[in-house]
Amino acid sequence: MKRDMSLGICLFFLLEALGVVGRWLGPHDEWLALAPNFTPMAAIGLFAGCFFARRSVALLVPLAALVISNMFLESYGSGPLMASVYGSFLVAPLLGRTLRVNPTAVKAIVAVTVPALFFYLTTNLAQWLVDGQHVHMMYSRDWSGLATCYAAGIPFFRWMLEGDLLFCGLLFGVYGLARLVALRGVRSGRFLVATHVARPDCRC
Repeated sequence: MKRDMSLGICLFFLLEALGVVGRWLGPHDEWLALAPNFTPMAAIGLFAGCFFARRSVALLVPLAALVISNMFLESYGSGPLMASVYGSFLVAPLLGRTLRVNPTAVKAIVAVTVPALFFYLTTNLAQWLVDGQHVHMMYSRDWSGLATCYAAGIPFFRWMLEGDLLFCGLLFGVYGLARLVALRGVRSGRFLVATHVARPDCRC
């Protein structure tokens, strides 16, 4: 039980570090020069939803990473826009929980692609609504203006989806490798501690 708790705490802080550093670097770093929205935020939420048994802990992972990283990033400049960003990242942990039981290729594809799509739809709608409150608004208050706003967000959607695919592949790939090593250790009787990472059932 103590080992499960320790593993869960370590993983929680590792995911937090990955999310925070991923938002600080990337597009904000001249050396890496990654595209905007190319971050591990959705990936850490998806993995947390799959790994942690408690839904509240899984939801806390992306929320805490957003709060910490936003302390050193530019303000959203709008409450509704900030709410749309925070709310969008709660989708990933909820989708991750669908992978805990009978994971399939279809479930995995949906879980990886939906967060970026949901973020694209909600944040661009919020941006269009907030823009209408400005005197020098960028988008007209009609369907054409909304369509223009969504069209402008397509590159950001693509970059976020690319980031989700990469970081999900890395997180779940490393976890799958660790699980494979653990199972081999159990079968050979050489690594008894391996049973504590054999499946995603942390009780944190």
